[in-house]
Amino acid sequence: MSPALLAAISGGASAAAMYLTVLTGSPGGMIMVYLAPLPLFLAALAFGPNAALAASGVAVLLVFGIGGGLILPLTFLVFSVLPVLIVGRRVLLSRQLPDGGVQWYPPGLLLLALTGLGVAAVLAAVVLPLVFGVDGGLRAVIHTLLVGSLTEMLGVIGKAGAPNPSGEIADAIAQVFPGMVAVSWMIMVTINGLLAQGLLSRFNRLARPALRMTELELPGWSPLVLAVTLLGAMTLEEDAGFLLVNLTIVLALPFFLSGLAVVHAFAARRASKVTFLVVFYLVLSFLAWLVIAVIGLGIIEQWAGLRGRLGAATPDRGEA
Repeated sequence: MSPALLAAISGGASAAAMYLTVLTGSPGGMIMVYLAPLPLFLAALAFGPNAALAASGVAVLLVFGIGGGLILPLTFLVFSVLPVLIVGRRVLLSRQLPDGGVQWYPPGLLLLALTGLGVAAVLAAVVLPLVFGVDGGLRAVIHTLLVGSLTEMLGVIGKAGAPNPSGEIADAIAQVFPGMVAVSWMIMVTINGLLAQGLLSRFNRLARPALRMTELELPGWSPLVLAVTLLGAMTLEEDAGFLLVNLTIVLALPFFLSGLAVVHAFAARRASKVTFLVVFYLVLSFLAWLVIAVIGLGIIEQWAGLRGRLGAATPDRGEA
């Protein structure tokens, strides 16, 4: 059996086994579900898109055969398999340069491909309930579910006269819920891809040079798309405004990562790079406004070329 076929079969079986742990209902099972794309990425980045396709086929068949029904295989196909097939194929694309070198598919365009999937997911989630006549659309469904959960969690049931903030909290969360779920999914796909890259690099099995955050560059037109959706989100109401708010959240992720690339480029010039990044990410996890600042930094990077300026700077004393 060829190594590629062996990798496809074992990768598909591993991905299916990890995803099917959702049936156990345990917290550990949910973690394994998030990591289900990892074996598929390993097959894709080591042996190419054909191996990824074969691994995906094995995984989908196993999930369908063991999990039963259509919901579980379809969610696995859409949220775990599809991004691997799309991103895994593009990541290995390359072209020969006139000087004899090789230009690989750039990280920025890979990120935009994943962002396109996030946009499609939000569009489907918001538009389809309206098409099928769901009363109030997706926002109303999310609001109803959240009110019930929050009311129970806040312990206000049966307390006469007690203020019930569940409705207001549910309104705020429901307004951005689809976009935040899409962004969380996109981040998990990215993490799985980077984990696969790290593992394969360690064993010299990566089929292309490793992707680096400091090499992330977005097309010059990308801030204009974000500006249009942001303007619409600020001016439109009802279903159109709801859709544009969540599209803006998804479209902001590439600029957030671009801003992080600037931070990493800055950290690379410091003697205490690791300490700086650890402190930065700790602070970032607690301060929501810093996320917005990083997004703004990513937008500024598009025109100011901050990483180029940092790269041209003289390294700090003590840095290798």
